[in-house]
Amino acid sequence: ATLKDVVAPCPPSIRADAPFREAVETLCEHVADSLPVVDADGKLIGELRAMDILRLGVKDYLGSVADATSIAPLEPFEEFFSLHSDACVKDVMQAPPFCLPVEMPLLQASVRLLSSRTPIAFVVRQGKPIGLIHTGEVVRKFVSLQSTAQPERPARPRG
Repeated sequence: ATLKDVVAPCPPSIRADAPFREAVETLCEHVADSLPVVDADGKLIGELRAMDILRLGVKDYLGSVADATSIAPLEPFEEFFSLHSDACVKDVMQAPPFCLPVEMPLLQASVRLLSSRTPIAFVVRQGKPIGLIHTGEVVRKFVSLQSTAQPERPARPRG
């Protein structure tokens, strides 16, 4: 088995030179935890993660406020977007992204996922993102392979 047997659909890619606000809207529209960031040729060069957006929008702002309960829910993000209105995706993306080739054997991919300590990786073909691999899917595939590989046990004689 290879990654092509367990790859999940990939959220839409976003270009590194796209406006940051557009990327956030795409992330929200597709209810994704991250977006693949690509260059002009469609090659995967980075990742825009929802957690990083939260960190940028909330963490720094809350550090400058004495009482977080007194601010409006969207205030940190309004301030963030006003300060970073001209930001591009490349300014906030994580690079390089963790990715694995679609032809990689499942066992080898499992070892790479374990060593990276990340539950998700982009799956690429010729450097272009084609999907995602989740550790849960890897486990399910191994379990299904294991259950189909076990020979049936003969019934015990009664008596």
